[in-house]
Amino acid sequence: MSFIIFFLAAGCSKKADIDRVPDLETAHQLMERKRYEEARQEYRGVMNIAEDSNTVAQIILYIARSYEAQGEWLDASLEYEQFLSRFPEHAKADGVMIRLMEMYMEQIRTIDRDVKPARQTYTIAQRFYRNYPDSQRTGEVESMEADALATIVAHEAYILDYYLRTKRYGNAEVRLNRLQRDYPELYESDKIQKQNIRLQELQSSL
Repeated sequence: MSFIIFFLAAGCSKKADIDRVPDLETAHQLMERKRYEEARQEYRGVMNIAEDSNTVAQIILYIARSYEAQGEWLDASLEYEQFLSRFPEHAKADGVMIRLMEMYMEQIRTIDRDVKPARQTYTIAQRFYRNYPDSQRTGEVESMEADALATIVAHEAYILDYYLRTKRYGNAEVRLNRLQRDYPELYESDKIQKQNIRLQELQSSL
């Protein structure tokens, strides 16, 4: 008899868990305990039943910050991109775009020789200038854009130097033309122009 009672009680408990409605307070508590994956599940459960867009927007930010807390910069950036895609006119959109850039800057610091995050940071900076020309936080964006450009310049100068040392002048010329088209500010930098002058001198000596 006691076994039957225990079995029924366990069944009722399981059903109660299934029927439980997710709530933000539980999600926040899980975050405080650093149980991030469980917190995200709770946040997503709340988002699935949310009836207004402001709640959904805020939950996306909560989820992004949970990834940040774990140092998962790429996952955090995907959440911020989702926010900007769904709520481009939101009052927090300019701040979220800055946060997105910061996530890519974090990736630059942790990924060896991969300048894709730097290129993405630069591209997002251009989006920011177009979308929020009157933002009070433009200075922050300019600073991150400068850091991203410095990373790209160093990478491109290294590759150009390699092409010139190995006499692959055609490859160097193609790369310089692409830089001039896609990153005119980068193309005009001293390091890139130094390689450009080297290329011209080497080609003229052929």
